[in-house]
Amino acid sequence: MYGAFANADAVLAALVDREQDRGLQQMLDSLPDDVSDGDPVALARTGVETFFAGVRAHPARWRLLLAPDSLPAAARRRHEETRDFMVAQFTMLCEWAVSYRREPLDHVLLAHLFVGAMEMGARLILKDPDEYGAERMNDFAVEIVRSIQEA
Repeated sequence: MYGAFANADAVLAALVDREQDRGLQQMLDSLPDDVSDGDPVALARTGVETFFAGVRAHPARWRLLLAPDSLPAAARRRHEETRDFMVAQFTMLCEWAVSYRREPLDHVLLAHLFVGAMEMGARLILKDPDEYGAERMNDFAVEIVRSIQEA
């Protein structure tokens, strides 16, 4: 394996790159393909369940991806780009979801909040999966979306 790479840093960079690709795909898999007929609360439940199940299934990947400060500079930049991409995806979803509200809500700030909440939720699951079980995390996320919808 080491013959394929120039040095240990190149091996690490390839590992991080692979895990970021897989993590991004996992995050994208948690987003709905079409929201035109969807209920924001139901879509949130499905998305949260899918994402957190992926965190539980691949804890080493998420420990690596959720600690960007420990990554080489190029990997940190890629992490920031991936996070910005996910915020953009959530921004579109949030714009649609808040359109159901009676009062306006800043969908861009809401998207940042949701991405940060998903990251924190993943950290809690990794830290103590028994305390932060699937049902607890999923129900809480759905309740947040429901409360935003009803406000």
